[in-house]
Amino acid sequence: MTPDILDAIARHASDALLGQLHGDHQLVLDALNSVHALTTYGIPVAMQMWIDTAVHHATGGEPLHPHAGFEIVDLSGGQNDDHALVNDRRYRWARAAFAARATQNEQQWAALIAELNAEPHCNDHIYALLVLCANGINDTPTGYANTPTGQQT
Repeated sequence: MTPDILDAIARHASDALLGQLHGDHQLVLDALNSVHALTTYGIPVAMQMWIDTAVHHATGGEPLHPHAGFEIVDLSGGQNDDHALVNDRRYRWARAAFAARATQNEQQWAALIAELNAEPHCNDHIYALLVLCANGINDTPTGYANTPTGQQT
Protein backbone atom coordinates (compact mmCIF):
# COMPACT_ATOMS: atom_id res chain seq x y z
CA MET A 1 0.00 0.00 0.00
CA THR A 2 1.40 3.38 -0.97
CA PRO A 3 1.79 6.22 1.55
CA ASP A 4 -0.89 8.19 -0.34
CA ILE A 5 -3.39 5.35 0.05
CA LEU A 6 -2.52 4.97 3.75
CA ASP A 7 -3.00 8.72 4.26
CA ALA A 8 -6.39 8.59 2.54
CA ILE A 9 -7.43 5.58 4.63
CA ALA A 10 -6.35 7.43 7.78
CA ARG A 11 -8.43 10.50 6.84
CA HIS A 12 -11.53 8.41 6.10
CA ALA A 13 -11.03 6.19 9.17
CA SER A 14 -10.81 9.32 11.29
CA ASP A 15 -13.98 10.67 9.67
CA ALA A 16 -15.81 7.41 10.42
CA LEU A 17 -14.73 7.47 14.07
CA LEU A 18 -15.61 11.16 14.44
CA GLY A 19 -18.96 10.51 12.79
CA GLN A 20 -19.70 7.75 15.28
CA LEU A 21 -18.52 9.86 18.20
CA HIS A 22 -20.93 12.62 17.17
CA GLY A 23 -23.83 10.48 15.97
CA ASP A 24 -23.42 11.47 12.32
CA HIS A 25 -24.33 8.20 10.63
CA GLN A 26 -24.13 9.64 7.11
CA LEU A 27 -20.51 10.65 7.74
CA VAL A 28 -19.80 7.12 9.00
CA LEU A 29 -21.35 5.56 5.91
CA ASP A 30 -19.62 7.92 3.49
CA ALA A 31 -16.25 7.44 5.18
CA LEU A 32 -16.50 3.64 5.21
CA ASN A 33 -17.55 3.60 1.55
CA SER A 34 -14.56 5.81 0.72
CA VAL A 35 -12.18 3.49 2.56
CA HIS A 36 -13.59 0.46 0.80
CA ALA A 37 -13.30 2.18 -2.58
CA LEU A 38 -9.57 2.80 -2.06
CA THR A 39 -8.51 -0.83 -1.63
CA THR A 40 -9.90 -4.14 -0.42
CA TYR A 41 -7.40 -3.97 2.45
CA GLY A 42 -8.60 -0.55 3.58
CA ILE A 43 -11.19 -1.61 6.12
CA PRO A 44 -8.81 -3.74 8.27
CA VAL A 45 -6.33 -0.84 8.25
CA ALA A 46 -9.11 1.55 9.31
CA MET A 47 -10.12 -0.86 12.09
CA GLN A 48 -6.53 -0.93 13.35
CA MET A 49 -6.55 2.88 13.40
CA TRP A 50 -9.80 2.98 15.42
CA ILE A 51 -8.42 0.52 17.95
CA ASP A 52 -5.10 2.34 18.19
CA THR A 53 -6.97 5.60 18.83
CA ALA A 54 -9.12 4.00 21.53
CA VAL A 55 -6.04 2.45 23.16
CA HIS A 56 -4.26 5.82 23.05
CA HIS A 57 -7.27 7.34 24.79
CA ALA A 58 -7.42 4.53 27.35
CA THR A 59 -3.73 4.82 28.21
CA GLY A 60 -3.46 8.59 27.92
CA GLY A 61 -0.76 8.05 25.31
CA GLU A 62 1.46 6.21 27.75
CA PRO A 63 2.75 2.67 27.22
CA LEU A 64 0.14 0.10 28.14
CA HIS A 65 0.49 -1.03 31.76
CA PRO A 66 1.41 -4.76 31.82
CA HIS A 67 -1.63 -5.57 33.96
CA ALA A 68 -4.01 -3.09 32.36
CA GLY A 69 -7.59 -4.05 31.88
CA PHE A 70 -9.95 -2.53 29.36
CA GLU A 71 -13.42 -2.05 30.72
CA ILE A 72 -16.17 -2.98 28.29
CA VAL A 73 -18.46 0.00 28.29
CA ASP A 74 -22.19 -0.06 27.55
CA LEU A 75 -22.08 -0.82 23.84
CA SER A 76 -25.55 0.54 23.27
CA GLY A 77 -24.46 4.06 24.07
CA GLY A 78 -26.88 4.14 27.00
CA GLN A 79 -29.89 3.38 24.80
CA ASN A 80 -30.39 -0.20 25.89
CA ASP A 81 -31.13 -1.14 29.48
CA ASP A 82 -30.62 -4.90 29.16
CA HIS A 83 -27.05 -4.89 27.76
CA ALA A 84 -28.07 -7.54 25.21
CA LEU A 85 -25.46 -6.18 22.85
CA VAL A 86 -22.67 -7.33 25.15
CA ASN A 87 -23.51 -10.96 24.33
CA ASP A 88 -24.17 -10.37 20.63
CA ARG A 89 -21.76 -12.32 18.40
CA ARG A 90 -20.80 -9.19 16.46
CA TYR A 91 -19.71 -7.48 19.67
CA ARG A 92 -17.94 -10.60 20.92
CA TRP A 93 -15.96 -10.50 17.65
CA ALA A 94 -15.34 -6.75 18.07
CA ARG A 95 -14.06 -7.21 21.64
CA ALA A 96 -11.77 -10.03 20.50
CA ALA A 97 -10.46 -7.89 17.62
CA PHE A 98 -9.91 -4.98 19.98
CA ALA A 99 -8.01 -7.18 22.43
CA ALA A 100 -5.88 -8.76 19.69
CA ARG A 101 -4.81 -5.39 18.30
CA ALA A 102 -4.39 -3.73 21.71
CA THR A 103 -2.09 -6.52 22.88
CA GLN A 104 -0.34 -6.72 19.49
CA ASN A 105 -1.32 -10.37 19.03
CA GLU A 106 -0.79 -10.50 15.27
CA GLN A 107 -1.73 -14.16 14.96
CA GLN A 108 -5.09 -13.61 16.67
CA TRP A 109 -5.67 -10.43 14.65
CA ALA A 110 -5.04 -12.30 11.38
CA ALA A 111 -7.41 -15.09 12.44
CA LEU A 112 -10.14 -12.57 13.27
CA ILE A 113 -9.70 -10.78 9.93
CA ALA A 114 -9.96 -14.16 8.15
CA GLU A 115 -13.14 -14.87 10.13
CA LEU A 116 -14.47 -11.44 9.15
CA ASN A 117 -13.75 -12.07 5.47
CA ALA A 118 -15.76 -15.30 5.63
CA GLU A 119 -18.70 -13.64 7.40
CA PRO A 120 -21.63 -12.82 5.07
CA HIS A 121 -22.67 -9.93 7.34
CA CYS A 122 -19.17 -8.55 7.90
CA ASN A 123 -20.39 -4.93 7.83
CA ASP A 124 -22.23 -5.58 11.10
CA HIS A 125 -18.98 -6.73 12.71
CA ILE A 126 -17.08 -3.72 11.38
CA TYR A 127 -19.74 -1.37 12.71
CA ALA A 128 -19.70 -3.17 16.08
CA LEU A 129 -15.97 -2.49 16.35
CA LEU A 130 -16.48 1.16 15.44
CA VAL A 131 -19.19 1.47 18.13
CA LEU A 132 -16.96 -0.27 20.69
CA CYS A 133 -14.09 2.12 20.01
CA ALA A 134 -16.25 5.25 19.92
CA ASN A 135 -18.15 4.37 23.10
CA GLY A 136 -14.89 3.53 24.83
CA ILE A 137 -13.62 7.01 24.00
CA ASN A 138 -16.88 8.78 24.86
CA ASP A 139 -17.63 6.88 28.05
CA THR A 140 -14.28 6.55 29.84
CA PRO A 141 -11.75 9.06 31.15
CA THR A 142 -8.43 9.41 29.35
CA GLY A 143 -5.80 7.14 30.86
CA TYR A 144 -8.18 4.83 32.73
CA ALA A 145 -6.54 1.62 31.50
CA ASN A 146 -3.16 2.39 33.02
CA THR A 147 -4.35 1.93 36.54
CA PRO A 148 -3.19 -1.45 37.85
CA THR A 149 -6.67 -2.94 37.61
CA GLY A 150 -7.95 -0.91 34.66
CA GLN A 151 -10.69 0.52 36.86
CA GLN A 152 -12.09 3.96 36.29
CA THR A 153 -11.32 6.49 39.00
